[in-house]
Amino acid sequence: MVAWGRGLEHDKRLLQEENARLKAEVERLTKQNALATPRSLIASQDIQSLKAEVERLTKAGDAMQTRLNFFQKRWDSDELCEEAEAWHKAKGVQS
Repeated sequence: MVAWGRGLEHDKRLLQEENARLKAEVERLTKQNALATPRSLIASQDIQSLKAEVERLTKAGDAMQTRLNFFQKRWDSDELCEEAEAWHKAKGVQS
């Protein structure tokens, strides 16, 4: 943003103003980033915690399904019980 022909002092002042503006912008963005980083870490930890919970519950549901299958075979029934159908539906499995 150098305004040619107005003198070096004027050009110097314009450059100093631009430099000050850019420094302020860098400081603002640095502060913004410092605030955002802890939030993103918390969100990341929440995601990991939720993934672990989903995995744990899925394994528990699969174990339940295994037991239901065992009892279903003992009853000599080809029909899935309500719970088994609900579990298949929740997992997106076609029964």
